[in-house]
Amino acid sequence: MFQTLLPAEALPFIQAQGENCLVLDVRTPAEFETGHLSMAKNMSVDTIPTNMDKIPTDKTLVIYCEHGSRSKLAAGFLSTRGFDKVYHVQGGYSALVS
Repeated sequence: MFQTLLPAEALPFIQAQGENCLVLDVRTPAEFETGHLSMAKNMSVDTIPTNMDKIPTDKTLVIYCEHGSRSKLAAGFLSTRGFDKVYHVQGGYSALVS
């Protein structure tokens, strides 16, 4: 099962994980272009099932979207498919930058 990070916890958590962390922005490419975390990789939620081979199973995954609903879906999907260090950011990107 995945865990939830509050917006205030997310950046310090990501920094503490260092190279062991992959930050996934699961918004559309157009949303990603309007602004994103500098360390984030964009993989829209609907492309995750066909791109799972590009997601390392040995890293901590921190997933966010715009408001939190798509990242929660993505985190749930990945956590049921062998990814055991999965976190979703409550409130998403809008909460992170507010």
